[in-house]
Parts: sequence; C-alpha cells; structure tokens
Amino acid sequence: SLTSGQIPPASEVSYFWRIGDSRGQVLRTQEQSFRYLDQRFSWKSETRDDVTVFWYGRDQFGDQLLSQTERSLAVIEDRLGISQSQPVRIVVYQNWNDMRPAVVERWGENQVVSLGVAMNAQTAVLFLHGSWERTLTHELTHVLTSQFTEGPYSRLPFWLSEGLATYTEGGVRNGTQNPLSIGLLSSGPTRKEDIDPAYAQAQSLVTFLIREHGGSANIRSLLATIAQGVTIDDALNAVYGFDRQGLERQWREWIGEPTEEVPPSAPDRPQLLTMIVISGLILLLSLVMLVVLLITLFKKPAS
Repeated sequence: SLTSGQIPPASEVSYFWRIGDSRGQVLRTQEQSFRYLDQRFSWKSETRDDVTVFWYGRDQFGDQLLSQTERSLAVIEDRLGISQSQPVRIVVYQNWNDMRPAVVERWGENQVVSLGVAMNAQTAVLFLHGSWERTLTHELTHVLTSQFTEGPYSRLPFWLSEGLATYTEGGVRNGTQNPLSIGLLSSGPTRKEDIDPAYAQAQSLVTFLIREHGGSANIRSLLATIAQGVTIDDALNAVYGFDRQGLERQWREWIGEPTEEVPPSAPDRPQLLTMIVISGLILLLSLVMLVVLLITLFKKPAS
C-alpha cells in the first residue's frame, strides 16, 4: 500500500485495469491519468509555457511564484549554460510542518529540516520562508542538471550537484576552513556537524572551476561528459586535464589552505631495474670475497 511521501506531489499518475474471467479472457481498459496532489490542502495551479506551479493560500501568490520561477530559470541558464528541456512543476507549502509528510518517506525521518527538495527531473518541492526565492533557484538547479544529465549511470557527486545549486542561488557560504577531503565531498556528509561546511566547500569548488578553468562553458562540457556514463575522474580529465585529486590540490591552494601531502611516487621501471642490477652485483661480489676467504683459510698450513 502507498503511504504519504512515496509519490512526489504533482506527479502525473497513469493507470489501467486488467479484468479476467474464468475462461481466461482478459479485458484491458483504456489508460487513464490524474495529477496527484496532497489531499490535505486545496491546491491552486497556474501554467505558463512548460512551467506549472502549485500552491494553496492567497490567489495572488501564483503570479509571483511563476515570475520568480522564470527569473530563477534565467539565472541558471546564465550562470551554468543549461536550460529547461522538460516540463517543470513547482509545489509550494506554507511551512515545514505542512511539507514534511510529503517528503519524509523518500528522505527519512532523521534528516535535518530541508528548505526544499528536488524530487525528480521535473518536480521541486519547497516551503515558504525568508529566502524562499534562493531555495527555488537551488532546487531548480537540481531539476535542470538532472534533465541535462538524465541517464542510468550519470549520478553527480555531492560536491558537484550541491556546488552547482549553491553557486546559482547566490551568496557566499562560510565554512571553507579545515576543508573536507574530496572523497567525503563526493559522497556527501554523514555527520550533522559536517553539513554546513560540506555545502560551503562544494560551492567553493564549483566557484573555483568556473572562475579559474573555463567558466560555464566547461561546466556544461563536464555535465555533458558525465551524461555519457563516464566516471567523474574521467570526465574531469577530459574537460580540465586533472582528476579529483588534482582538483583538490589546486582548490586548496586557491582558498589558501594547506594541501595534503602526497606520498612519494614509486620509482619508474628503469630506476627499479638499475637498483636490482646494482644489488645483484654487490651480492655477487660479497660471495666471491667469501669464497676467496674460505680457500685461504683451508690452504693455511697447520702449526
């Protein structure tokens, strides 16, 4: 059975019936569809082009929400070079308590309070708060990057996904001191105290790539390469000429934090071969000297 939060709000649900009798005959009804919305509230909707917004409360808020959505989409295209390629649906709740049941089944009871959630490549859900416009831009960035990279093997690492979203929302997040490793920033924070620094450092990493390595054009190329199903290291190498470790070293230097020491590389094959030959000669010389010494001792006349 379905419980609250299993189907994203504003999803289009399609269904049909298959009816069979004792003689084995089966009747399949025509497919029907409906828009699923949280039944606790009386929703209003408004559509402009390929954007539909859903809300409850003041009628006038719909125009404001649509206009802000259009501004956010324009900001994302300007800053990242990616644009909407599928219909977009925005669902706005009045507060966190109203929104929580709609997202908790998918994201877990123990999550910190989330200002918004990108449910899939078409739907973003958020609640009204003091900076909801920035949250809308943030979640729309997730929606558009999902549309741009959509595929079974194109999951973005945390630092890139959240870095792009925090970069487009604007403002600078504090927390780049004591940077986390690129490995931790790839999978995302697991401790509550690491959440704010992880988002700040993800934003800083993306800002570094955009400012120092080719701007939004290369970010778009990176996303397009990831969409082909390659690993993040291969995608970084193809676009920027370095992998995650190279990115981390350069970024740490850029923010003025000490770089982690890299262990010395193993000697290459010519050096290794030379060392083996020299060691062998020393061993052979030692054996010859031992044999000479033994012969000398045996030939010595008895007293």
